Amino acid sequence: MRLFLISVAILSACSQNSTRETTLLSQAVDGNTSAQVILGMMYASGDGVSKDLDKAIAWYSEAAKQDSVIAQYNLGMILLKREGFIEDRAKAVYWLKKAADQGLADAQFNLGLIYKHGKGVEVDVETAIAWTKKAAQQGYFKAQYNLAVWYGTGSGVERNDQEAFFWYLKAAKHGHKSAGIIVAGRYMTGIGVAKDRTRGLAWMLTVDHPHAREYVALYKADMSPNEIALSETMARNCLESKYQAC
Repeated sequence: MRLFLISVAILSACSQNSTRETTLLSQAVDGNTSAQVILGMMYASGDGVSKDLDKAIAWYSEAAKQDSVIAQYNLGMILLKREGFIEDRAKAVYWLKKAADQGLADAQFNLGLIYKHGKGVEVDVETAIAWTKKAAQQGYFKAQYNLAVWYGTGSGVERNDQEAFFWYLKAAKHGHKSAGIIVAGRYMTGIGVAKDRTRGLAWMLTVDHPHAREYVALYKADMSPNEIALSETMARNCLESKYQAC
C-alpha cells in the first residue's frame, strides 16, 4: 500500500513532529477513520504541522473511501478550490455528491452552486435548484435565500412570488440581512404575501444594516405614530425571541 509506505517513512522521520501527529499517524495507518480525518484537517490548515494539501488530500481520501461524510465534503472542497488542476473538479463533484447523498447540507448547497455555475459539470439549473432545495429544507439559510431568489426572479424555474416569500422568510428568521430587508419590502408592497405595513416596518427594524435604516426612515414618514409604536413592539418581540415571534 503506497499510503502505508509513505506513512511509515513519515513516522520514521518525525522526530520534530508533535506527539499528537505521531499518534494520529499511527492510528490512521491502522485504518482509524477519525484519525485520518483529523490529519486531513491538520495538513489542510497547518494546525500543528506544516501545511501540505497533498497529504491532506491523501488522508481525506482514505477516510472518504470509508464513507466519512466530513472527509468526503472536505476532500471535495479542497479539490474544487485547488488552482491549476482542472481534472480535480470532476473528482470534487464526485465526493461532494457522496457527502450530499448522506444528507450533508453544506455539500448539497455547494453542489447547487457547482451546477449553477458549471464548475466541473455542465450548467444545469434544474439540478442546481434540486440540490439547493435539499439544503434549504434542512435549514441552511444561504440555500434558503438562493432558492428564494430563483423563485422570485423566475430564473431557471417558474416564477412564484408566494414560494419566494416563503423561503425569504425562512432565511430572514435565520438572521440573513438581505432576506430580512426583502421580507420587509414584500410586506410593504404585498408581493407574495398579504400587505401589512406594520409588519413590514417591524421586519425592517430588526435588520442591522445601513440600507435598512434608510428604509425605516422612509417607512416611518408615511405611517401614523400608533402604527410605528406597534411595529417597534413587534420588532422588539421578534429579536427577543430570536425570530420565533416574527
